[in-house]
Amino acid sequence: MDDCPYAIVSKENEDAGLPGPVIHCDNVRMLRDRVVALPSANIYEKPRYWHCLSGREWRQHGDGSIAARPAAQAAG
Repeated sequence: MDDCPYAIVSKENEDAGLPGPVIHCDNVRMLRDRVVALPSANIYEKPRYWHCLSGREWRQHGDGSIAARPAAQAAG
């Protein structure tokens, strides 16, 4: 087994003097295992996109209900 010390440490940890690496490999076999596993090990949830609108116009109807709409639409 070839020695191959390899570590990935975040910049924040390095700046703070914290030694905890995100990935730590002692030899070539460990490093190869991590590289090969990356495509199947990194599973992310499908992203969701939210649109936030500001500048609302609120109106109360005669029946007591309230409606809101973006100010851009309210001007038109």
